[in-house]
Amino acid sequence: MVFLLFIIILIQVSFTYCYAEFCNVPTFSLKHLNNSTLNKIIIITRHGDRNSIFANVNQTKCNEGECVIGELTDIGKKQMNNLGIAINQLLKEYGISNITFESIRAQSTQCNRTINSAKALIEGLLNQKVNTELIDTTNSQYFAPHYIIDNTTVAERNKRLKILEDTMNDNIKQLIFKFKRLFKGEFKTTNLITSFINVYDYLQVLNCYNIPFPSNEKEQITIDDVISSEMYLSYMAGYLLDSQVSSLSTKYLRDEIISFLDGTSICKETNCSTSSLPIIELISGHDDTLYSLMVSLHQQDIQLPPYSSHIFIEKVQIGIDYFVRASYNSQILRICNNQVKLCPFQEFKDWLK
Repeated sequence: MVFLLFIIILIQVSFTYCYAEFCNVPTFSLKHLNNSTLNKIIIITRHGDRNSIFANVNQTKCNEGECVIGELTDIGKKQMNNLGIAINQLLKEYGISNITFESIRAQSTQCNRTINSAKALIEGLLNQKVNTELIDTTNSQYFAPHYIIDNTTVAERNKRLKILEDTMNDNIKQLIFKFKRLFKGEFKTTNLITSFINVYDYLQVLNCYNIPFPSNEKEQITIDDVISSEMYLSYMAGYLLDSQVSSLSTKYLRDEIISFLDGTSICKETNCSTSSLPIIELISGHDDTLYSLMVSLHQQDIQLPPYSSHIFIEKVQIGIDYFVRASYNSQILRICNNQVKLCPFQEFKDWLK
């Protein structure tokens, strides 16, 4: 009985922590490294808020079971815009104030909310309007595990999905059916993880703002449903994006990071020299983009990333040597084999491969 009580308390504390993490929109608070020169930075982001509920704050009743989740909202755009403004301030601390769009390599998945998130971030960074057509989506399929079509990766992912479905307990099955009834336009049992994330995000936002959960005449979503969703999603993410699958699905992204930091990224112009390469790379992705990369960065206790979460990687010069610093939502990560906060660049390259 005492053990059961301990488990219940542990679950409640865990949810409270995750809930607080989700409700507190990540802010960028990194300070520049003293006595260093910035060489390049890479920003990998999850898109901003995409919950259309804020258009009708007090209307959470489902219309004949149709609770639909929208694209990037004005709140989401503001989140990403603020991130760009904060990064601009960091660049100024490094003595860089002449950033133009030519200084930026902007890539995104082929999804409106990630493209518009990239646009909002860049507009905050440059303090000027930019055209979404300038954001490259050519490599979309490589920037989120759920987009990747590589046969080996898909096979490993499907194998795990099958095991998850076969071992799913009755409580989760009932929750799925409940969500399916209330979210007919959004919840698809054929795409379980995406549907779960969509609904979970939506419910978390309602919870953050003390807005009633969706209901119809027959049933009501409860806080217990939200807790169960969070627990199952955390388990699902850790299982579907384990070290093997994450290693496979982030292979292109890791190569891109190393290539960009190394100054060997391919220029679009024919006669491009290394000195004319961009110094900033932005990759606008999804929650699984960040989650799988955090696994590949050998981090522990990874949480489901809130909206506008970001991994920030800096390459700096100190004396004649180059070093790399990585952070997640402005929390410095311990990287490389020695688990250090500042890693020699060559060691980082070898470690990330």
